Amino acid sequence: MMIRFDSVPPEIMQAMCTPMHQIIPSSASAHTGALYLGSFSAILDPDLLLSNGIASLVQVLDAPWLPTTDAHAEKGVKLDCYRLNILDSTSTDIAPHLESTVTWIDERLRKGKNVLVHCQQGISRSAAVVIAYLIFKYKMSYDSAFNLVKRKRACIKPNAGFVRALQEWEKQWCIPSHPSQRPSMRRAATAPVRSRPSDDVGGASKSKSSSTEPGIVVKSSHLSLPPRAPRVQQVPIPISILLPPQRTLWNRRGAVVRPLHITVS
Repeated sequence: MMIRFDSVPPEIMQAMCTPMHQIIPSSASAHTGALYLGSFSAILDPDLLLSNGIASLVQVLDAPWLPTTDAHAEKGVKLDCYRLNILDSTSTDIAPHLESTVTWIDERLRKGKNVLVHCQQGISRSAAVVIAYLIFKYKMSYDSAFNLVKRKRACIKPNAGFVRALQEWEKQWCIPSHPSQRPSMRRAATAPVRSRPSDDVGGASKSKSSSTEPGIVVKSSHLSLPPRAPRVQQVPIPISILLPPQRTLWNRRGAVVRPLHITVS
């Protein structure tokens, strides 16, 4: 039987032809190593492992004919290996192996070692293990972890049995993000706080605040306003203005000054 790749998208074909991809980069500040996902062809190239600083291998396949690490040692690549002997079958139960495998990966990464997880093609078994690690380490959902790995290595496709196991694994480690899955919380009362006479300043009370639970502050918008004063009718007030002398009148008794008096209302 001949395998046809006419309908395979170019990005998937390219990913299948690439020995390995980096999923999580190393962190100099946290002193953690990088996590890689790849195929069997990656471990056949000691120079490739050396250039990427691979120090630990997780081999997820049932194959007694795996090459020894002697060739890698001759190239200066000292590998720490973890074997997970499982078949790529929907009837294979991967769940009992997940916790010990992801714990082993996490210990190496925290020591600053770069880890490569590989199977035969880097599509199903090794992808399932890497997805399980993301759920375990970063409390991601299965969909989020799958999409992240898919963006890094486009050809991944865990079989249906692995997907069911990973979805159950998600329930164990993932933090609920949907409101219906979160623990119920008592709603804080938001009724306004009635002011006291001693709190009034200038006829208006200060806004009060009360805390019903830690971190929740309820502010009151109730204000006690003074009664409106009666409207005062405006009445014109006459104003007397004394102007300087305008003219001088003479009579028999002498000069008399008569000022001009004006009333303004």
